Amino acid sequence: MVLSDNSSIFPLEIGEPSPRLLLGPEDATAERNLIDEVRTEAHLAELALKQRMSVRYNEGMVKRHFEVDLGKGAYELERLNGCKIPKSWNAANLRRFYP
Repeated sequence: MVLSDNSSIFPLEIGEPSPRLLLGPEDATAERNLIDEVRTEAHLAELALKQRMSVRYNEGMVKRHFEVDLGKGAYELERLNGCKIPKSWNAANLRRFYP
C-alpha cells in the first residue's frame, strides 16, 4: 500500500481513554491519587514476583538434616575400611556418592 505525501495516518484510541485524559491537567489532587495508586500496584506486582522467584528457587534446594554435635555442618569422614580421614569437611563441599 502506497500513501501519498499529503495523507496522514492517525492512531485510533481503542477502549476507554486514560483517567488523566478524563480528569484533565487541572486536577492535581486526582493526579496525586492516581500516582499513588499506580505506585501501590507496582509495589504489589514486585512483591508477587519476588514471592514466585523465591518459591521457584527453593524448589531446587536440597534439604539437609544435621546431627547434633557436628558444629556448623562439618562432617568427620572415614574410608570404607574404617580408617578416619584426619580433617573434617563442610557439608557444602560434600556430594552424594552412590556405589
